[in-house]
Amino acid sequence: MASPKIHTERQHWLDELASTLEKNTLGVKIGIYSIGIVGCCYAIRSVRPFSKFQTPKDVPKSFFDCKMKLTGRVVGFRYLPGETHLLVDHRPVLFARFRSPGALPVQIGGVNISSNGVSWLQTILKDENVDFKLTEPRKEAVSCIVYYKNEDVAKQLLSIGFASVAPLGESLLHDKEFLAYYKQLLNLESKAEKRKVGMWWDGKPYSSWADYVFKKLKRALPPFSKKTGVLRSVKASGS
Repeated sequence: MASPKIHTERQHWLDELASTLEKNTLGVKIGIYSIGIVGCCYAIRSVRPFSKFQTPKDVPKSFFDCKMKLTGRVVGFRYLPGETHLLVDHRPVLFARFRSPGALPVQIGGVNISSNGVSWLQTILKDENVDFKLTEPRKEAVSCIVYYKNEDVAKQLLSIGFASVAPLGESLLHDKEFLAYYKQLLNLESKAEKRKVGMWWDGKPYSSWADYVFKKLKRALPPFSKKTGVLRSVKASGS
């Protein structure tokens, strides 16, 4: 148990501290406001709500690390050997109306797009708003997961056979989140190939698993007589 002397000293110290704070209320407020302003400045610098990105170099590395989702309008397309880029007029968080002209090249990550896929993109996305989640910085474009009306564009292309899964980039080999997403892309490609849609069409009619089973059963059953309406045995009785 603390002695009365120690208790009295503690109480005296607390009283002096309270008296000092009361006398310097303005200083305390200035200190609190200063900390708040510094915090706001740091947050603004991190988020960069006024910045419009027009080249891959404009996008901070921290945005890729946290897979920041940005938004903008598709104003055109750029075609390079083996690649198709969306030209997106990036919209900053604040003061979007006063942004300067220019477009950020965006590559739909995880897929190689066929010529039919390019035509599909031109028809569906031109002059439309899209969201794009940053995944990987590249020299010519930013690789992203692109969403149109909350639908994943890469998955749509794979489902209709207008794209195939691209090789996985080295920087994403240890990204667990993207690896799970990449697995989904492979699954969609496999389904499209089985259904023979788009680039997987080989000129032969598609046979589903149900069709395959039906044909197997049909072959296993004895032939059916159209005249008598009954099943005929393979060999006539008594022969």
